Amino acid sequence: MQDFIKLATTALGTTEETTRKATAGLLELMSKVAPTADFQALVSQLPGAGDLLKAFFPEQAPPPPPPAPPPSAAAAMLDGLGDFVTNAATAVQGTVGAGLALGGLLAQVGFDPHKARQFVVMFVDFARATAGRETVDRVIDAVPGLRQLLP
Repeated sequence: MQDFIKLATTALGTTEETTRKATAGLLELMSKVAPTADFQALVSQLPGAGDLLKAFFPEQAPPPPPPAPPPSAAAAMLDGLGDFVTNAATAVQGTVGAGLALGGLLAQVGFDPHKARQFVVMFVDFARATAGRETVDRVIDAVPGLRQLLP
């Protein structure tokens, strides 16, 4: 990640600390909305990404525990229906919240909309070159508003 941070700092005319904060914040947002397996695959292929994330977000939760054994068929149907409704409501709120969080995060570190877009494009290009297009695109597609910032 240090190579990306140096590159982005120079290209965007920001401080290294600002670029580190933006990168850690983007990674943290991804960790909350992207599928865990996809996000873990991405972080494991970006040298230093896990350390950067932990430096800014030490409370980063460990991976979730393994799922419980399946319940009986009738209970599973009722639980599944409840989960569907809950997940649908959460997805709608999460989509709006994640999109706003991305914009707010980049504005908070001092990026105007143009600089924010440049930063995201640079991060995605770097991540694709390092971790591979397929992994990165799965994570991008999970973050509302992120795809719209890309050319």
